[in-house]
Amino acid sequence: RRSRTPPPPMPDPGQPGRECHRSAITAGMDVYVVKKEDQRTDKETKGTVSRLLTNSSYHPRGIKVMLTSGEVGRVVRFVVV
Repeated sequence: RRSRTPPPPMPDPGQPGRECHRSAITAGMDVYVVKKEDQRTDKETKGTVSRLLTNSSYHPRGIKVMLTSGEVGRVVRFVVV
């Protein structure tokens, strides 16, 4: 079995969320996600996290979440207040 490279350090708020750790995202956070159908265009959708759908602690393309609106996508960046 090939050894995996360690995940990169956690991004600061407002920084890109791709290659992000699951622990950096909690329910109730405002984030931008890219939905599956928008991956080719990288169209971002803003919303509030309802549930975390990725079980692993790290994912190179972003943690998959469900927004309160019911939309599902991968977190690409965080909203800075």
